[in-house]
Amino acid sequence: LISLRAFSFIHPLAIGLLAHRVRSGNVKITDQDGDVSTFLSRVGFFKYCGIPDLHQVPRPSNLRTFEVRSTGDVDEVFSKLRALLKGDQSLRTIELILVELLGNVDLHSQGEGIVVGQVIKNKVEIAVVDNGIGILASLKQNPDYSTVNEHVALLLSLQKGVTAGTGRGWGLWSAYEVLRQNGGEFVIGSGDFRYSLQPSKVTRFPRWTGTYVELKYDLGRPVEYTQATGMAASYQVPKDEDDLPF
Repeated sequence: LISLRAFSFIHPLAIGLLAHRVRSGNVKITDQDGDVSTFLSRVGFFKYCGIPDLHQVPRPSNLRTFEVRSTGDVDEVFSKLRALLKGDQSLRTIELILVELLGNVDLHSQGEGIVVGQVIKNKVEIAVVDNGIGILASLKQNPDYSTVNEHVALLLSLQKGVTAGTGRGWGLWSAYEVLRQNGGEFVIGSGDFRYSLQPSKVTRFPRWTGTYVELKYDLGRPVEYTQATGMAASYQVPKDEDDLPF
């Protein structure tokens, strides 16, 4: 049981993790009181989780979020992202990172993915959370990594070219590299470990069987994707689901 009254603020990563727990039946929300509960209502948390929304509050025009969505709802996700960052020079970079992260869920997780985000204090915060097999089980599908442990697998996933056997091994590496050059924050977790960029370290964390990624990109320090990664994107940013490269 979780009481939302206990929270004074909630970030996209926590929303994604909580949404998976609630949908699976492992966690039950005991109340819908307080500012955090109202915020969750406005980002569609209760609707996504199949919980009756007792708030029915109008969405304020100045709330710069995109609602809790399945990673399969790509048209809605990218449409909202473009609306939030219309005219910003970092839009394409963030779109390309998000394409890679959504592709990882589709290709490797074997589970359900959630994406949620917001723009706050000149930062874009995005979390992608899945309840799939996790990084270690995914990498072990490649014979080259059949003997690695969970800690090593997490760090390997951030290296260029490391893949479970499908894909190019760009996804997590490119997101990490862009955020490193941006001076932003990047967090990835799977199993019993999580890695954070600021400061750069691996720590033990409550177990998550799938994989979660959170990025906080500073719009005041724009990074061009192809310059940061040394690679040109091999596809166009999708206009709808049929355009996705996976």
